[in-house]
Amino acid sequence: MFCINCGTALKDISKKCPKCDQEVIGHDTNHPATQTDQKPVAVLKPVLIFWLVMARYLIVQINMTMVGGAFGGVLIFFHQLYLGTPNVSWQPFFYSALFFFLAVPVVAIFIHKRTYDMTRYVFYPDHIEYYEGFWQVNRKIVTYKSITEVDLKKSMIQRIYNLGSVHVLVPNLGGKYSGIIIADIKHPEKVYQFLQKSVRGVAHE
Repeated sequence: MFCINCGTALKDISKKCPKCDQEVIGHDTNHPATQTDQKPVAVLKPVLIFWLVMARYLIVQINMTMVGGAFGGVLIFFHQLYLGTPNVSWQPFFYSALFFFLAVPVVAIFIHKRTYDMTRYVFYPDHIEYYEGFWQVNRKIVTYKSITEVDLKKSMIQRIYNLGSVHVLVPNLGGKYSGIIIADIKHPEKVYQFLQKSVRGVAHE
């Protein structure tokens, strides 16, 4: 058995990996489908680019700054009016806007970091296992023989950091396509080539 967090070989079934100290997914012997005797070919994690997260939420940050600043300033003014000490000033509006201006990127980065920290793409000789578990636990197992298409995509920003995303598509019962997006990983070309060969049934070292 191997730790899906870091790929360390485990001598026995344990709840935590001795190397990374993370809980071992699949230690429960009542769920044999979560265990495998195969050694992972690779264990990949997405790379978080902090400034890119901030750029994605810039519009939200601006909107929340204006709306939150106005709402907070008005709320403080009515509170002062209720206490009988109304004070017409720009300061409540400014500090309320400043709070939302700083809070939006902090919350966005925290959520993305926690999500990326708990995301794993584990490659085995015959299948891929995908793990994510911050807001909700999400796990997928995709066998290579079920894959119908593999796409490699690299945005301009991803190319700067030598990152990319590999889209793996499989058919579902509804006639549509689903799968996993192996997002923001280093050396995506190697992953793309590996999957292409695996889908075609070519042996790998």
